Amino acid sequence: MKSVRSVTAIIALLLCVFMVSCSAFSHSSGNYSSSDLYNDGANNGSAPIELSNGRDEKTGQSSATETLTGGRKVVFSSSFVFQTTQFEESCSRFNEIITKYGGYVESADIRTNQKSRSASYTARVPVDKYFDMLSDTENVGSVVNRSENNRDITDDYFDIEARLSALRTKEDRLLALLEEAERIDDIVALNDALENTVYEIETLTGKLKKYDSLISYATVSVQINEVADIADTPSVSSSFGDRIMIALNASLKGLQTFGEYFVIILVALLPILIPIAVIVLVIILLVSHGKKKKAKKAARLQAQIRPAGPVKADEAPGAPRADGSNEHAPDKQ
Repeated sequence: MKSVRSVTAIIALLLCVFMVSCSAFSHSSGNYSSSDLYNDGANNGSAPIELSNGRDEKTGQSSATETLTGGRKVVFSSSFVFQTTQFEESCSRFNEIITKYGGYVESADIRTNQKSRSASYTARVPVDKYFDMLSDTENVGSVVNRSENNRDITDDYFDIEARLSALRTKEDRLLALLEEAERIDDIVALNDALENTVYEIETLTGKLKKYDSLISYATVSVQINEVADIADTPSVSSSFGDRIMIALNASLKGLQTFGEYFVIILVALLPILIPIAVIVLVIILLVSHGKKKKAKKAARLQAQIRPAGPVKADEAPGAPRADGSNEHAPDKQ
């Protein structure tokens, strides 16, 4: 009984030590930097271990990448937006450039509408050939927009490495305790702790592999838009006359485009406009006919009221008689 209690106490003490060591690793890893780690290696008299293909044994990252970034863990990415009048040739040229520099197209999306086409590509290229590839990519078409986003993940990377080191140490000690455990309760508790530790190790290992992939291969996003004409944009060095001509050409192109759209819309509305025009014409004719009919009727009424022959002055209604009296005047009593 005493031996069992002593074993249980030892297990509890070791678990406490493991938790404290893990906490220390997690808190101290946030202060690591690439220079600190490399200085530690230099002080210990050990050099970085390299494989025969020139890649780091732990991360698989090429030494050329380390030289390029100065030992930092940097994720390189960029994006382009192109205009082109030769859509198929521009798409083929971009795919050839990616193949030329040892990369691959991760995703592609080509869309077609009534007037133009567009293509969106996401490609991955080895980071040691990344900048040479960017120079060639500018020849895919007329550059409308270009941007770069280089993200330094050195701190996150070494933090994950430190946590993995602590978790692997914890895994080894849990396995050793599991071999010595005799009670069912202790075995169950150790198995649960071991499963959680293995799960955390696998999760962090997957994240580290993803980081290695992003570091080793740069990401390039390209959008290619098909246009009828390449848009003219005046540069700062252009003369005053050149800028006037560019603005005038842009205005003429805009006017031409407006005329084309107006004719297209007019032709599209003809099936609706023709019946409306016929209805309006019928209404106008009916109104005009009604006005003419009313005018004729008024003329006939005036002809019926007017006397046929000339009216004498003394016979006109209300005219004074020859004796000076008025026909309509009332007789005086």
